[in-house]
Amino acid sequence: MNKFKSKLKVFKYKKIANLLNKARTLPTSNERIMLVVCGPDASGKSTVLANMYKNKKINIPFLSLKMLKKDSEETDLNILVKNIKNNIDNGSGFAVEWDSQSLEIIDLIKYAKLNQFKTITYFVYTTSSSYNNERANIRLKQGGLDFDKEELNKNYKNTLKLSSKLNEISDKFVLIDNTFKDDVSVMSL
Repeated sequence: MNKFKSKLKVFKYKKIANLLNKARTLPTSNERIMLVVCGPDASGKSTVLANMYKNKKINIPFLSLKMLKKDSEETDLNILVKNIKNNIDNGSGFAVEWDSQSLEIIDLIKYAKLNQFKTITYFVYTTSSSYNNERANIRLKQGGLDFDKEELNKNYKNTLKLSSKLNEISDKFVLIDNTFKDDVSVMSL
């Protein structure tokens, strides 16, 4: 049995929502916590984070590329990376939604750990990129941004490869199967 599978627990979204409701509140921003919620595009990362904040399970600032781009002229990942490093350098706990398939998150987690941060990663995924395409179509119909199906499928495959590396370096790693079926609600923005 490989090391990756032997130490993992996979939770259905409905189950993780119940666990989060029962969990103690995460530390405040003066504690060195880096909470990373990542996964393929349109997998439900924002929904997981929104529910954690809504249920008051997180009491730390939130960073995302979408939020930071509103206040900056930069259009790439640099602005998010700068903000993550600033929080680490300041010793401030934070949560971050990582949308990218970029391996840079590995270096950021390592950097956080060198600075005595506890790293927690929630990896949100679906069992097939077709679910992610369905979610992206739903968002488009609700007024969201257009998307490239081929790019979304490529992102899905590349981001899944990233999960094993994240598992190896995170202090805590949780897989969340957010495949929507009848008992799991579809992400809405």
